[in-house]
Amino acid sequence: MKQNLLSIASPFGGAVTLCKNSWEGEKSPDNVLSIVSGMHGDQMNGLYIHSRLTRFLDAIVAGHEPDFQLEGRVQLFPVVNVHAVQSGSRLWSFDNLDFDLAFPGNDNGEVAEQIARSLYTHTADSTHAILLKTAQAHYEDAPHVQCVDPDRPAKKMAQSLGLEMVQELSPAPAFKLSLFYHWLENSIPSLILSAGKPGALDRPSGDFLLK
Repeated sequence: MKQNLLSIASPFGGAVTLCKNSWEGEKSPDNVLSIVSGMHGDQMNGLYIHSRLTRFLDAIVAGHEPDFQLEGRVQLFPVVNVHAVQSGSRLWSFDNLDFDLAFPGNDNGEVAEQIARSLYTHTADSTHAILLKTAQAHYEDAPHVQCVDPDRPAKKMAQSLGLEMVQELSPAPAFKLSLFYHWLENSIPSLILSAGKPGALDRPSGDFLLK
């Protein structure tokens, strides 16, 4: 089910929106997995992965994947920085505010801060969370997991993904302004999945992460 969570008038015409797609199984209703991508406009792999996941989850709910059963709720946030994605730039040129440095957000702040606040609020009840990203500028990542000081649930979650490479990050002070930091502060087992390079769609890497 697609749901519009927030719509804000844009100075360039049209609205800036935050949407999510969600599916809910009959068992374990308190388990919530949130997957977020599109924090920056040049991260294309996350959009591809969300598209594939949406088709797969639709098929499970419709009964076309009899070997799989959905438990709990899965919610996908495919595009956070809509205008940056549309322009193909890392940041939205209107305010050049990095969405990954806008959390926990502000209901009365700039557009990016309001979207950040809504995203933070709608993922606060997650029992597990994943952030999809690509490498920094001028680099290309092989598909791998990133984590920060992982506890036992996070390590178990990372192991369940079946990826051979795990990178433990040593974040800078600005990390406290990120969504990932606030997930950890809320004791949500959380991971970052990174693959590919900015500004390019790497389908093989996306397919590898989905296996």
